[in-house]
Amino acid sequence: MPLKPEKFSPDDQLTLAEAVKLIVSRVQEDGEDKEKVRNRVDHFIRDHAKKGKLRIESNGTCILKYLIMWAKKKEEWSSKFDDLPAYVNIRSSFTISYSYNELILADNIEACHVEIKKGNSRISELKTENNALKRDAEHYRHWCKANKKNAQKKRYL
Repeated sequence: MPLKPEKFSPDDQLTLAEAVKLIVSRVQEDGEDKEKVRNRVDHFIRDHAKKGKLRIESNGTCILKYLIMWAKKKEEWSSKFDDLPAYVNIRSSFTISYSYNELILADNIEACHVEIKKGNSRISELKTENNALKRDAEHYRHWCKANKKNAQKKRYL
């Protein structure tokens, strides 16, 4: 029975042993030797961590959402993780930069309120842009899935 990481939040850190246990519980087929599967998954995780394909923190743990993203990329495992939420790294096209000269400190309560309103409006703009990027990512995932299914169909000339 596959482990469900409901007791974890997406940003929780798992030890490598916990990560191996989670993945083994999902990818082990009936009749397969659990120890062989565990060794194979452990080797695979360590190998991909060395190659930089799986993000491992400096304390030797991995973050659950990155582990799930990584496991879903492995073609023969992707369907085993369908019940877990998909996390996507979205690189935004905007940058936020402030220099020391641009920083203006408000000296009274009214000026503070104005700066807070400006900050809140910027947050709203960023949330709107983030939602648009999420929709684009969802469309992208949908089309990738459709293309993958179509690529597996037989072609007749």
